Amino acid sequence: MVLKLYFIDPSCDEAVAGSFESYIHEARYLAKRAAERLQNPKDTDFARVFNVIFKTPKTDTAKYLGGPSLWQHMREFSEDWEPKTVYEQTLFVLIDFATSWTRTNDREAAHVRIYADHGARWEINAADSTDGYDPVNHLILTGDFDNLIQGQAFTCWMKPKDDTLMSNENSERTTIDLCSSILDGLIDQEASAPMSLQDFTAGRNQQWVAKQGGKINIGDLGEHLLTRIIFHEFMHCAEYGLDDAPADADSERLTSGWAYCMSLKKKTASASAESMAYLALWAGMAEGGYTMDRRWDAVPGSNGLPDVGDFSDDELNEDEREKAAEDRKKRENNHKWAEDHPHNGCVRGEMTFYEGLTQ
Repeated sequence: MVLKLYFIDPSCDEAVAGSFESYIHEARYLAKRAAERLQNPKDTDFARVFNVIFKTPKTDTAKYLGGPSLWQHMREFSEDWEPKTVYEQTLFVLIDFATSWTRTNDREAAHVRIYADHGARWEINAADSTDGYDPVNHLILTGDFDNLIQGQAFTCWMKPKDDTLMSNENSERTTIDLCSSILDGLIDQEASAPMSLQDFTAGRNQQWVAKQGGKINIGDLGEHLLTRIIFHEFMHCAEYGLDDAPADADSERLTSGWAYCMSLKKKTASASAESMAYLALWAGMAEGGYTMDRRWDAVPGSNGLPDVGDFSDDELNEDEREKAAEDRKKRENNHKWAEDHPHNGCVRGEMTFYEGLTQ
């Protein structure tokens, strides 16, 4: 096993007023727990979480060809991708992230470098505030920098055309920048959303919990969770190359959040950094005794119960049978994944406490 290295800039410890590395440790611990639970044949609870996120059961034998778009783009469309099932690919990423990384103080050797400097090191094109250059790590950024720096985080991996001049730099380097909307939430941790899963399970965010009316949604919990954000951004590094894919071709929605995960189809979900991050987060929810809402057991790709309101064809006449078939198709294609489905708590991210079940 070849260890991969991450570097933490001092600005990160300053931002959290403590050990930033503890958040990385928690993210990797969640990856470990997710891998363990996926490999446990008796853990049908977590197999269902996998099914809901990736829109297919872990027993699906179809091979994923080609690899994620970002992985291919980083390698100039290589043919080296080894076809894997969704389960195999997910398990590889989880185990590798959990076991194959260690911290270094040698920035140039690091595969991943993490910053919370509010973009101070970036040199931005003054004409349109878009393209930027990181003179510390010798990377190029294309896109709306002003918009990116106001978000939660972004990664950069594009190297100058002649990267041979940077012979001391790791050729597979990626930077992670934590941005304003996440850094500003670190000021008042009791009133703000939890920054780590440990914060939440230890009850350190009581004002925030009270605002939720006692009903916690995985999307609300994960939105500002620094652990989830770190997990997500690590998934963009060269080793994994998982994507930030739009929810659909015409979408301008954010590429994060539980609702975003639920909007993805199987192929896109299997290559999504956010899908992987939320799978790991659900694995960790067992630490507090929580699991996914179970009222809706007929998840696509499984052999669950039919939708509420289905009838046997024997009970219908020919016209009713044809309409019922059309209605069933509509439900399969759309309605099951609609947030207002009466039995669709898991798609809404509702968490349920099952005492003694998820430990």
